Amino acid sequence: MPRTGNAGGARGPMTGIIPVHDASPVNRANVSKTCGKCHPGAGPQLTKGFVHGPGRRKHWSLQWAAIFYLVVIPLAIGGMLLQPGT
Repeated sequence: MPRTGNAGGARGPMTGIIPVHDASPVNRANVSKTCGKCHPGAGPQLTKGFVHGPGRRKHWSLQWAAIFYLVVIPLAIGGMLLQPGT
């Protein structure tokens, strides 16, 4: 079975440097150099947009369901904790 590479090897060891830091290999200014190691021609085009695609908006029903559960579950658990023991 052929093996495929992953971007983790190109980025190097986990340095703990957040992407907004200038020294980070995944900082917008360094992405073309980092990715260019394995992807020839992956120059400045990478800094113009999203590398892994823009975040997708969820359907409105999923957003409302998430909000509903974020409100109902804590209220239900809190209500159960406030009930007097038997």
